[in-house]
Amino acid sequence: MKELRSTIALRLTVWLLLLSLLPFFVMVIFLQRNIPLMFNKLMGAQERAHATVLALTDALDNDPAVLQEQLSHFQETRDTYGFVVDPQGRYLYHPNPAKEGASATEDFSSETIAMILETKEGEVEDRQTGNILGFHALADGGAVVIAMEPTMMERELVNLQRGSFIQLAVSLLLIALGGGAAIWITVGQPLRKLTRAAEQMAEGNLDARVDPEEMEDELSILGKTFNQMAVTMRSLISGLETNVADLIQTTSALEVSERRFRMIFNSVNDAISLRDIETGRIIEANDRMCEMYGFSREELMNSKIGELSAGEGSYTGEEGWNLIRKAVAEGPQSVSWQARRKDGSLFWVEINLTRVRVGEDDRILVVARDVTARKEAEQKIQEMNAQLEQRVQERTAELVAANRELEAFTYSVSHDLRAPLRAMDGFSRILLEDYGPQAPEEANNYLKSIRRNAQHMGRLIDDLLSLSRLGRKPLNKQWLDVGEIVEQALQTLEDDRLGRDIEMKIGEMGKCRGDELLLQQVWVNLLANALKFTRSCHPAVIEVGKVDETDRTVYFIRDNGVGFDMAYADKLFGVFQRLHRNEEFEGTGVGLAIVKRIIQRHGGDIWAEAQAGKGAVFYFTL
Repeated sequence: MKELRSTIALRLTVWLLLLSLLPFFVMVIFLQRNIPLMFNKLMGAQERAHATVLALTDALDNDPAVLQEQLSHFQETRDTYGFVVDPQGRYLYHPNPAKEGASATEDFSSETIAMILETKEGEVEDRQTGNILGFHALADGGAVVIAMEPTMMERELVNLQRGSFIQLAVSLLLIALGGGAAIWITVGQPLRKLTRAAEQMAEGNLDARVDPEEMEDELSILGKTFNQMAVTMRSLISGLETNVADLIQTTSALEVSERRFRMIFNSVNDAISLRDIETGRIIEANDRMCEMYGFSREELMNSKIGELSAGEGSYTGEEGWNLIRKAVAEGPQSVSWQARRKDGSLFWVEINLTRVRVGEDDRILVVARDVTARKEAEQKIQEMNAQLEQRVQERTAELVAANRELEAFTYSVSHDLRAPLRAMDGFSRILLEDYGPQAPEEANNYLKSIRRNAQHMGRLIDDLLSLSRLGRKPLNKQWLDVGEIVEQALQTLEDDRLGRDIEMKIGEMGKCRGDELLLQQVWVNLLANALKFTRSCHPAVIEVGKVDETDRTVYFIRDNGVGFDMAYADKLFGVFQRLHRNEEFEGTGVGLAIVKRIIQRHGGDIWAEAQAGKGAVFYFTL
């Protein structure tokens, strides 16, 4: 806890407390001096009254005639006087003879007279007059002698009350003066300085300050707080001025942005409108909408959805409302719509409806684009497609007929040409076997040449038939393990590998999607080429693998064979195109054409890179 310090509030409290005790001390001193004096006066009055009663009693007993003189003597020498009353309380003797026979209750209270008549002897204070009455009954027990001694108690009490009020008033005045002076000096002067500084600040002088050293305790804290508040206000006003400047700049930027928005809003080639969700009423529309529909902006503001729609089929006001409800409930909507201009003409628009928030309100933003030209073009395209479909049907019929002719030709080639070739090969083989030893060597060579050419022609016919069938056979695509297909192709070519020094390198091939039989034919043909063109290499190195690119997989077969000149690479995949002589390497010139046809049917591509005497690489994709 903080140490308790003497603060202004504590000092003022102590000061006022001490001042408030002043009336108490003054009153105590006043009563201490006056109350004993009053009691002394009261006791003296009782004693005098008692003595007077005794003297009067003696006088009455000795000589009743002397009583009147005695009573007159007491009344002349002092305020004390005596009188005698009978048992009924009437005056028997009185300094004023006119009162004799009157009731004593006219001068004193009836309670006092009744007590005197009953008690017979003693002293009593009359509450009505405030005087002391001494009384003594005569010996015969009838009359009572009474002496009255004025005590002046009422006057003394009044004086005492007046004196106490004066003392109290003086004390309160001293308290007010002392407290006021203390507050004036201790609090008033610093507060006046604070007030002047506050007035200066209210007038705009933010440099107004007070000296906290001239104040004490709470006022010092108040002064420091005031100075801090002035600094804070200056900082806030400075920040406010900056904010106002920023606000002005922002407002200017908003105005520029608003002008830019209006320029863009009215310059776009689409009709843009903002509609109320509840009523469908157009709240805002750009110039293009007015131009497209032929209405003024005021007319558009008062238009209904049905008035801007064709009003026929699915293009009515009710359908327009359904689109708005769907845009509110399900999100953006985009439809083709038939609209109506002010002159009644119809045109096609593509409408996009989106629920947007504009300030505190939900609206529907409608963007309409005139697509009449596109609709007309689509109509023409539909007509052209119908014509094209008719032509396709006609060409398809022609193609079917041509395929039938090709199948007939293929059948003819397969049977009519093979039969003579088989006969030539067969008879040549019989001649060699039966008459070869007797025939001249030259005749044997001719027969062997006939057989080789007949067999070559047979292989050529087989390759041509395979090539022609590729275009008619449907693809049976499925996911395949490429590594397994490569292994099956190598097993097919096992005879070409026997007795040779071949180093085969097969990488991770992964999976592909394609026709298993056709892709196996691809790998058989490419591997057969690699084995054929590496016969002179010791060892022959053949590498099979793949390269994964961003959007495709590239398969490759690399060998260290004879290669070829890249100047003739464009002839590589043509039918009957060969880059080497038959004396060097056998072949029909159709194998790579078949490979290319299969790759193309799988949507891929094939190419080769080579250098004469340094091998070749074939690449293909699926």
